[in-house]
Amino acid sequence: MTAGKKATHAEIEERVTAVYRLVIHGASRDEIVLYGSEKWSVTTRQIQDYLTAATERFKTLATYVREEELGKTRDRLEFLYGRNVKAQDFKAAHAVLSDAAKLLGLYAPTATKTELTGANGGPVQIERVMPDAELEARLRLALESRGESPALEAPDLATPGPE
Repeated sequence: MTAGKKATHAEIEERVTAVYRLVIHGASRDEIVLYGSEKWSVTTRQIQDYLTAATERFKTLATYVREEELGKTRDRLEFLYGRNVKAQDFKAAHAVLSDAAKLLGLYAPTATKTELTGANGGPVQIERVMPDAELEARLRLALESRGESPALEAPDLATPGPE
C-alpha cells in the first residue's frame, strides 16, 4: 500500500486478524509494532488501533451465556460419547461420561483438607491482640500478686515533673 492511501475495510479486518493471531501466539507489543510497520508500512498509532480492535475480540469471546455454553458442551460430550462407543473405545467413553457428570454436578461434593504452615514449614503463629482493658486488668493482677502497687494511670502531661 502506498503512503497516504487509506486501507479498505477488508485490509483492516485482515490486519486486525493478523494482530489477534500474533497476540494468541504470545507476541509482545513491540514485536507486533515491528511486524506491522515492516509488513504494512503503517504508523505505531495505526498498529495500536489494530491491537485495540484485537483486544475487543478477546473481550467479546469472554462474554457468554452460561446456559448456551452448557447446552453446547453437553451436546459435544454426547457426540464424543457416541463416537467412542461406536469405535469401542470404552475407556474414552467412560472419560467423556465422567466429564459430563462433573459438568452437571452429579458427583457428591469432595471434601478438601487445607493445611497451613508457617515460616520454614513450622506451625502457624497466631497473634491475638488483647484489648487495652484486658491488658490493664492482667497487669494489675500480676503486680498485685507480687505485692507491688499497680500504678498504671497515665502520667499527667499537663503538670511538669521535677527537674
